[in-house]
Amino acid sequence: MSARTVVVIGAGPLQVPAYEAARRMGLRSVAIDRNPAAPGMALADVAEAVDTRDVEGVLAVARRERASGVVTLCTDAPVVVVAAVARALGTPALTPEAAAVATNKARMRDALAAGGVPIPRYRRARTLEEARAAAEELGFPVILKPPASSGSRGIFKASAADRLEAGWRHARSVAGEGAEILVEEFVEGDEVSVETLSFGGAHHVIAVTDKRTTGDPYWVETGHSQPSRLPPPTLTAVRDCARASLAALGVSEAAGHVEIKVGPGGPRLIEVGARLGGDFITTELVPRSTGVDMVEAVIRLALGEPPRHLPTQDRGAAIRYLLPPAGRLEAVEGLDAARRMPGVVRLELSASPGTVLEGVRSSLDRPGFVIAEAPSAAEAERRAAAAASAVTFRVSPGGRPA
Repeated sequence: MSARTVVVIGAGPLQVPAYEAARRMGLRSVAIDRNPAAPGMALADVAEAVDTRDVEGVLAVARRERASGVVTLCTDAPVVVVAAVARALGTPALTPEAAAVATNKARMRDALAAGGVPIPRYRRARTLEEARAAAEELGFPVILKPPASSGSRGIFKASAADRLEAGWRHARSVAGEGAEILVEEFVEGDEVSVETLSFGGAHHVIAVTDKRTTGDPYWVETGHSQPSRLPPPTLTAVRDCARASLAALGVSEAAGHVEIKVGPGGPRLIEVGARLGGDFITTELVPRSTGVDMVEAVIRLALGEPPRHLPTQDRGAAIRYLLPPAGRLEAVEGLDAARRMPGVVRLELSASPGTVLEGVRSSLDRPGFVIAEAPSAAEAERRAAAAASAVTFRVSPGGRPA
């Protein structure tokens, strides 16, 4: 009997674990990416250079290869295509309607509000004047964000009226001229994400992740750790908020990455990704902290099989991103020593001498990371932070200021 085939939409670094998992599971994998040199292409049994936004092109490959399921992992862009192709094939996946809402922050806000989920107050704006009016109504500080971006791209906190125009330009640089921008009230509090699997009519919480960010003005994530150290009653409220948001968006037969802020008034839903969380949260931290292989789980969902979702362990795992100053990179010191430190399981750096580092304005600007594990979240955080601190960047002036 020939192996079943899974189509993976996307073959970039974030999708590589899907090909590795398919091989472990004895499945045949088909890679779809417009870049023939993407790393996942070499790992697949079949590789096709097709635009990941081309529904008909992807569907033609899936039908030719007799696909039993279609997946993507940690990015929003292919989610709509996965849903459309799976519907045409008759295989399990998020519905096209839910996919469309989950990948547009404005439509998402509307659906969450209609579902009674606690969210920040928000307004839509197509002009700077409309954004000013919205900010005055909501009250400063406000967050400006493009509705169809991810990875903190285009997000800006305007703390006062004199910062609004800078935030508008930053959001528009990602969204494009004439695009709608969301203006939201800023919510104070701890930020977490909830990693979920939705199937069988239920939303299963696998892990809650504590987050660190750069803060004002871009709020780029700089680290994550599991399990969350929030008090148990707060964690219960966070899990309930996540489940309510998934129900409001109609998420089913899919992974979820639910971002929440916890302030004095309780949890407030920030965003929902109807896919695995990026930043190595679900591909590295979740299996190390809980024992649950979420990549294998989403492939099983796509094949119509119940995933293994019950935790088998309770340990700590953490990631810290390496954040060098802006400038031309001359040298990096301490990498080998950091890799040998207790608990460090992975340290990677994409920048090399001569690279111009332009400051951190989105997740794309982080040139490296370190992952550590330990018996507890606190110890895993300490180990990851110590290893990150052991890496020294020598830079000369140049690049844009952070």
